[in-house]
Amino acid sequence: MLQKARIMRDIPQLVYLLRSGLLRNLGGVNEPQLYAHLYLKTKRLIEDYHNEASAITYAEVMNTGPSQQREMFVSDTRQSFGSTALVLHGGATFALYHFGVAKALFNNDLLPRIITGSSISALVAALICTHTDNDLPSIFDASAVKLEPFEKKGGGGYRRKLRRLLETGYILDAKVFAQVIEDNLGDSTFEEAFKKTKRILNITVNSKRKNEVPRLLNYLTAPTVLIRTAACASASSLGIFESTDLKAKMKDGTVVNWGSHNVKWTEANESHEW
Repeated sequence: MLQKARIMRDIPQLVYLLRSGLLRNLGGVNEPQLYAHLYLKTKRLIEDYHNEASAITYAEVMNTGPSQQREMFVSDTRQSFGSTALVLHGGATFALYHFGVAKALFNNDLLPRIITGSSISALVAALICTHTDNDLPSIFDASAVKLEPFEKKGGGGYRRKLRRLLETGYILDAKVFAQVIEDNLGDSTFEEAFKKTKRILNITVNSKRKNEVPRLLNYLTAPTVLIRTAACASASSLGIFESTDLKAKMKDGTVVNWGSHNVKWTEANESHEW
């Protein structure tokens, strides 16, 4: 139908078909069973459709009709089709795996512009989205990652952690983790990071108040929030790190609490995150 409408130069029909057919899983094209036997030269019908849709979108629709209609078509279609995002979730050693995944994607020019992180992986997402493409190779090789606060070890590590757990209810010192994050991220806000790298960073956090849903923080929902405080809050979890405040940077550079002064923020509940 697309090919027929293109040959007939039926622009209204082309627009209709593209708006209704530009779906990521149209006709089940993303079903794993389709790719379970051979990976090459077996999906020619799907390839033909993708090639036809791409050619029509740029050659036919984009060069026809008033500019306002073209812009509306592009905007509506983009919203419907969506964008590829990288979602990083998990604590402890998962963050190391996530660094490797992001590095492999970057080295193959496949790293998405939209990256979401939660728990310890919020720090991974933040490191990526606050550095330009020129700086990322050193970040992925860990040569530019500052870990000095972790290296300042005192005596009696296990005893110290046990004493802290008994006294505060948490195993690790949140101040040390917060210092590491601040050393690597500085005082960048979500909006500043977006303007610098054009990547969209999302970090999920949860309020300690009852009956509240998790918050998705990014340059649109929380432009003035300091990324380092969002990463700390997302990494906070019961028995590991204590909950913390979210901080925002005002126009004059002063740092204040974001939202209510009485609210503490922690890791988003896993059942609500995605």
